[in-house]
Amino acid sequence: MRLAITHDTRYRYSPSVQTAQHVAHLQAADTPFQTVLSHRMEISPEASSVQHSIDAFMNHRAYWALTHPHEGLSVRAYTEVE
Repeated sequence: MRLAITHDTRYRYSPSVQTAQHVAHLQAADTPFQTVLSHRMEISPEASSVQHSIDAFMNHRAYWALTHPHEGLSVRAYTEVE
């Protein structure tokens, strides 16, 4: 069975945020029961860099910082698993 998963998170801030650091666990893991065929994330406002790693529990983790003022954050993740 093939599944297409879309995750959408949106925040609006009042007043605006000057800087922010974010961690997201939005990528599914490869296991004996599922295979990740594709994964991508869209972040707005765009982060200058996103660092990917795996935590102590084998979960995929994405970290990014926003170092400029912003009034909201939108994170959308697309994953296809089989």
